[in-house]
Amino acid sequence: NVPQRFVMPSTEDVPAILRGLKLGRRVNDIRSRGNYVRNHIERRRTLDALGFVWDSHEFIFNDLILPALAWYKSTHLHLNVPNYFVLPVSDDVPVLLRGFKLGQKVQKIRSSSHFVKHNAQRRRRLDELGFAWDYSGFVFDEQIVPSLHW
Repeated sequence: NVPQRFVMPSTEDVPAILRGLKLGRRVNDIRSRGNYVRNHIERRRTLDALGFVWDSHEFIFNDLILPALAWYKSTHLHLNVPNYFVLPVSDDVPVLLRGFKLGQKVQKIRSSSHFVKHNAQRRRRLDELGFAWDYSGFVFDEQIVPSLHW
């Protein structure tokens, strides 16, 4: 998955023809407008063979958010992810998830239904995981009240 702002480095180890290429913009044009691949089935097949991500939201949700939430739950035993949480860069975290800003993604899901708006299947998957939709409600119900009873 190529971020939209990604630009190929202008270093000696990169072939001269690729230096400074705004690859993120080109990839976005392919995804959103079909540029470079419209009416070119072989080009589409080439990209498919390279593992091209046609839908970046699907990739982020399925390949980053869900596995990161599963890792968080297995580590913390709940899914009340704080807004600032970033997965550690360590051997016990899958390489793709190291440094992933899970808290930011969770905050967007909670505040604006990002990734789940108009997508009942994604919302259902989060519910099945035990996603904490209401941070303060979780803290109150699962931490404050039980602490006071203890």
